[in-house]
Amino acid sequence: MIYKKTCLLLFAGIFFFSCSNLESVKPENRQSFIFYYGGTGNYAAVGAEQVSDGFIVVGDSLDQSVNANGVGQKIILIKTGPQGNTIWRKVFKNGSANFIKPYNKGYLIIGDSMYIDLSQSLVVDQIKRKMRLISLDESGKKMADQSWGDTATAAANRVDKRGSSLAFDDKGDIITTSTVNYPKVASIYQYTLMAAHNPTTLEMKWSVKYNQDSRDYQNSQSLHVNGANVIWATSAVKSSSQTNLSFLRIPVFKADSSFSTFVNSSSFGENDANSYYSGVDIQPNAVGYGIIGTFQTYKGEAANMFFLRTDLLGNPIPNSDIYFDGPTCAKRLKPLDNSTDPSSGKSVSLVQDQGISLTATTDGGFLLVGYTTTTSDNSWGHGGKDVYLVRLDPFGNILWNKTFGGTGDEVPSTVRQTTDGGFLVSGTLTLAGQSSMFILKTDSNGDLKN
Repeated sequence: MIYKKTCLLLFAGIFFFSCSNLESVKPENRQSFIFYYGGTGNYAAVGAEQVSDGFIVVGDSLDQSVNANGVGQKIILIKTGPQGNTIWRKVFKNGSANFIKPYNKGYLIIGDSMYIDLSQSLVVDQIKRKMRLISLDESGKKMADQSWGDTATAAANRVDKRGSSLAFDDKGDIITTSTVNYPKVASIYQYTLMAAHNPTTLEMKWSVKYNQDSRDYQNSQSLHVNGANVIWATSAVKSSSQTNLSFLRIPVFKADSSFSTFVNSSSFGENDANSYYSGVDIQPNAVGYGIIGTFQTYKGEAANMFFLRTDLLGNPIPNSDIYFDGPTCAKRLKPLDNSTDPSSGKSVSLVQDQGISLTATTDGGFLLVGYTTTTSDNSWGHGGKDVYLVRLDPFGNILWNKTFGGTGDEVPSTVRQTTDGGFLVSGTLTLAGQSSMFILKTDSNGDLKN
């Protein structure tokens, strides 16, 4: 099903504020809707979560103001009612969000303190980042705000830290992952920093570095604590001017200050020459985890949405990997390129597809979300990038797939199953050079009905 955005015509002359015709509908029991949020400066969605009385949406926007630190970005936090209508909106300057987590006292946001210093001639010196952790109460009032890193101007060994994700351990401490990079020292690889934080002050209690592959690590947007173990996913990337290679690494650590027990660290795609596997999200179900990302050749060809299941220790389940190309997504693509069927095989790609987020479903399966692009002859897609949903049963069989899009670019950021059995997708719409955030609420079959 393709959803053509009838409300887009209302945006001519304004820059993607909430779609007013949706607010005019009597929404008391509406199970599906799409709602837009924008303002001065382009808005880009990071994620959305369901809370007891609605949804919380977080994103970023370019801060148009200039201060002593140059131009910055700002974090946009929007609390909505159950039908997407805005209850309140908060802005946090000089920051960029990567993940939000509701909890019993309010919300936690992890991301970066970010400044853009346009006085510097080199791009590598212009962008300065620190890892940032913010705690907020239920009204969006800031309770604590901490940053870690180095923003020295043009320092030869400056350290950039970028917050990735967070979870609570069984002691009530906040466990975070971040990526650490020395932007001016090519010989030092980007590594993962795992840390524990005081849940009230957010102060760092301990931290440990992780990189066992001598590659740049790019962390997934989620991490999880299972008993005493912490699990997440990383893309282990090796890049050069000619190649861009990556395999999936799934680390499992015991969450204590010594990290004395290295529980597991499985990989996938490590022996697949000339290929790129990313792991951008990991989510649990009753028997293990699902991981979503993108598979493509090292030249950027044949990009397909990629899905893999693991056991509770992160070990990949044999033959559970699936590759999805939009025009041929009605059937599962075979992992091995040994079929004479031209529509089978992970390297078959009529369009560029990207896997972005997933959520476990109540039946033990998963819902995957990414984006798919339009074919050159317009036989698939509606122009640009469209939201691409695929529902899998517990055995990896495709139950249904849906696309949502119009003439602009619709790129999702997260997906969650809601308490009514439906699904909540957050994302960014870009049209005519302007962008706004959106949340898309579907019913349990992935449809927009009212």
